[in-house]
Amino acid sequence: MASQSSKTTTDHETIRRWAEQRGAVPSTVKRTRGQKNVGVIRLDFPGFSGEGALEPITWDRFFEEFDKQKLALVYQDKTASGRTSSFNRFVKRETAATRGTRRKSTRASSSTSGRTTARTTGRATGRATGRAAGRATARKTTTTRGGAKAKTATGAKRTATRKATSATGAAKRGGASTRSTTTTTRRGGAIKAKGTSKRGATRGSRARA
Repeated sequence: MASQSSKTTTDHETIRRWAEQRGAVPSTVKRTRGQKNVGVIRLDFPGFSGEGALEPITWDRFFEEFDKQKLALVYQDKTASGRTSSFNRFVKRETAATRGTRRKSTRASSSTSGRTTARTTGRATGRATGRAAGRATARKTTTTRGGAKAKTATGAKRTATRKATSATGAAKRGGASTRSTTTTTRRGGAIKAKGTSKRGATRGSRARA
């Protein structure tokens, strides 16, 4: 993809190479040129609409004026469509430095903002995840406790049932014992009665004799 960003340089070789690749020559604006000074310097490209307003000069004189005026060249390599760009502008070096600082500051600010946003998002996500996990754990704990309580209740119910069954068995066994005792008592009474009858009969026989 073609680069649309502009660059800034004060390097003589970079400027000369960039201009020559596009067929541009160092020039000065005729109406600004004086006897002792070069005037306003420009790069003259083939087919420039202001032809006749510029006068060619040597690269040495061009760069002499370039440094004297403390200029910097803002230029572009490619257009948005990918074609070779001839865009250029001369600015004061102080202005170029200020712009560079602003760009760095903007990039740093964007980077910091991005990191801050990422951290904030990460924290929010972490808190949300923690809350969700906490709720899930709480539900699981509640369910476990409920299951434990249910198991305890079931166990208690079983224990009570067993106790009731044991009590019933004991009661039945007690009733059987009572009935056995009663039967034994009755049998004992019958035996005693028989014994008494026999004794009476024996006494009666003796009396008759």
